[in-house]
Amino acid sequence: MQSLIRKRHMENTDPLEYTDMAYVYFLQKINSKYREVMKPLMTAGIIEHTGYFRPGYHSDSGDYIKGQCLSYRINPRLLGDDVVKIVYQDKKRYQRNRDEVTMTSKQILRQLRIPDLNSKQLVMFVKRALTDERIMKKLKIGDQIEDEMVMLKSRERFKQMIDDECVMVNDGSTYSQDLNQNQNDKGGKNDGRVLNDKWVVRHVRRDSIKLRKRVLIKDGKYCYIDYLDRYIKRKRRHLTQAYCDQLLRIKHRQVYADRNETNLRLDSNVTNLKSDFIGLLSIDDQRLTQVDLKNSQFRFFIMLMEQCERQMLFGKTSGEFPMTKFSVVQTAKKGDKLEKDKEGRIYGRQVTLLSTLLAKNCVQNADSTPSFTADYKLFKKLGKTGEFYEYIQKIYWQETGREISRSEAKKLMFTVAFSSYRYCPEGKKVLKKHFPSVIQLIDEFKKGMIQDYAQDTAYTDDQARDKGNASFAVMLQQTESLVFIDRILAQCHKRKIKALSKHDSILCRVCDKHQVTKIICRVLNQLFGRFSYSLDIDGQVFEHRKKRKTRMQRFVNQFVSTLFGMANQANAPPKVRKRNEAYLQLSQVGETCVKEIKVVSDPRATGSTMSQREEEIMKIRNPKIRELKRRFGV
Repeated sequence: MQSLIRKRHMENTDPLEYTDMAYVYFLQKINSKYREVMKPLMTAGIIEHTGYFRPGYHSDSGDYIKGQCLSYRINPRLLGDDVVKIVYQDKKRYQRNRDEVTMTSKQILRQLRIPDLNSKQLVMFVKRALTDERIMKKLKIGDQIEDEMVMLKSRERFKQMIDDECVMVNDGSTYSQDLNQNQNDKGGKNDGRVLNDKWVVRHVRRDSIKLRKRVLIKDGKYCYIDYLDRYIKRKRRHLTQAYCDQLLRIKHRQVYADRNETNLRLDSNVTNLKSDFIGLLSIDDQRLTQVDLKNSQFRFFIMLMEQCERQMLFGKTSGEFPMTKFSVVQTAKKGDKLEKDKEGRIYGRQVTLLSTLLAKNCVQNADSTPSFTADYKLFKKLGKTGEFYEYIQKIYWQETGREISRSEAKKLMFTVAFSSYRYCPEGKKVLKKHFPSVIQLIDEFKKGMIQDYAQDTAYTDDQARDKGNASFAVMLQQTESLVFIDRILAQCHKRKIKALSKHDSILCRVCDKHQVTKIICRVLNQLFGRFSYSLDIDGQVFEHRKKRKTRMQRFVNQFVSTLFGMANQANAPPKVRKRNEAYLQLSQVGETCVKEIKVVSDPRATGSTMSQREEEIMKIRNPKIRELKRRFGV
């Protein structure tokens, strides 16, 4: 199939035309038993052939007449606008982790269904969803790129062509080459180029790139130089292939689930699935719902910081913590993975380093009284209320005059927190101005981990630098996995709830939504404190509300408070006695509003006139009956 498609593109033929496929070609690509492979495809109508062939022969004049081989084509009725290539691995995945949570998740994944859509309709759905407008929202083009430095990524064989497209400076070299020379003069370890197998990445100044025909396109953290329409077409083809691969694997039960050795996450078919496609999935004919923790990784970061605060509060000062520069033997014993104790506390060498840096950067001694910095307190408040990204949008607009969306604010924070500590874009400068102690703590944490890895002889300098810069993100991801997988997901499976994990969220059936929310709230209340976080359920913020009393409960409550009236305050419950000491609610006939008046022992003492009904009520001697008559007219 792939050979037919490739040869049709090379010959630039129409999908309705047949393509010649020689016998020798099948022998090279498959083997002599190629007919056993082709026959089922032709029987099913997937591949069609002309049915005509003839061998070569010599004419009467002695000339050799070349023969004609069979010609094949893919059934045109099975082709859409573009062909999507899906590659399935025949070899079986090696299952590294076989704990109960992993294997139960794998069983639930086999029950996932995509109803009402066959494979062809699913591919067409993805193609129609990937419009030019949606792809353009993922990109920044030309003047929209405002970074001082960009990471220009290109193929090695196209590097010279791209340099020719760029405007030259006075000495005949590109700015990227000058920049590399400047870095070497400053004593940098590399020349600014990171060579991969197929791509070359160069750090270039943005103002040095002035193109004649092509445009500069920023996709993610890399920039490309290409024609816009051609890049969008290629981007659509890659996204279509990736999304169809994910959905068709679920459709045809090609499932997998295993724990990641680095960040302890449960990698599965739904882990990297786009959130927009979650609505297509169902289990037991019920669609899936998603319960998500807002600002999850930074909320776990605040949890670790508060854990360090409690250690400082109960007598441990910064000098009592172990040194941050561990020996090689201690590093080998502790490892990179975080662990949790019986009480739910997270511990590891990363947390020890975090405790030391907290006392150094986020504690100020004003008037000989130690206290936390104001920006650190604000950071904690925003993380607990789930309004951190909205606050970044606000301060970014105040500092730069440009508005950004919530997703862009989230991407900005992730770029600043999880990139190299030397990387300082414009967004990091804005955050450092408003949260100086927090950003300084994150940078020093990465520096400390780089020094820690550099002492280990198992890592080179480049590997130690890469692992140290990624250590902060790995620490938060491990903490997230210990909570959402080892605690929340495990409790859901223990209660026979069909649930799956997707990073910082739990996927479950609609009928199990309330039970899953209760489990999540119970676990997070133990870790964070009572509702000091924000949940997102299918795009709506979860609000904790008191259970509304039924109509009968409200009537009984009012009736009991009436029995324990002013004359029997000694026997009333404390709440009722306290409430009735001040006011009583009196309903008046013919009025819809309820007035609150202060109760006095004798209304005639105020000098006001009483109606005939009030005089009849005052003649009743039994206080209980008098209160019933006053309130209900009985």
